[in-house]
Amino acid sequence: NYAVWRTDSMWKIKNSYIPYDKGYYEMSGKNIYFTVSGKDIIFHSFLKDGYYTFDTKGIREYTSLVFQHPIPHDRPIEYENVIRKNYHYLSETPFVTKDYAATEIGQGDIIEFQLYNDRAKAFFKNSEASCLNAMMNVCGIWRNRFVSFIPDYETYKDLLSCGFKKADNTTEERHKKNGQCLILYSMR
Repeated sequence: NYAVWRTDSMWKIKNSYIPYDKGYYEMSGKNIYFTVSGKDIIFHSFLKDGYYTFDTKGIREYTSLVFQHPIPHDRPIEYENVIRKNYHYLSETPFVTKDYAATEIGQGDIIEFQLYNDRAKAFFKNSEASCLNAMMNVCGIWRNRFVSFIPDYETYKDLLSCGFKKADNTTEERHKKNGQCLILYSMR
């Protein structure tokens, strides 16, 4: 039993990756199982505190994330216990750039967007006091930048009220008329 398979054009399994034991399951309600980073594909399993990077040959690497209160992996994992005991866990497959992973992190039944810095081995989240440098939820990667968006003008106004940087007049007028505004984040 494996979590990921590679097939040919006739759906014949050519390679199997990430074996699992009886009782394995993924969280229900997970929206994203795979993301793309350059020429690689990223996969995350609820069984792990990190993610796999696949290239054209198979698994290139596994990146372990460092949580303050990780799920213990010395016994079978039951989702109800993860929630009840407030363990930290990846609730979505991350979007990955060279040194960062943007994802949703769960602790108990609370899920929030966070950014993981692989060099610092630490998570960072938006300030609760100010939206000045807030990073909106990431929906993709483009040229090693995180892609996000502001869905509508009302959300933009709410962000402004808590300190988000104001757009120029042309951008603001277009946002009023057309709704969504794309944001690209370049990390240092």
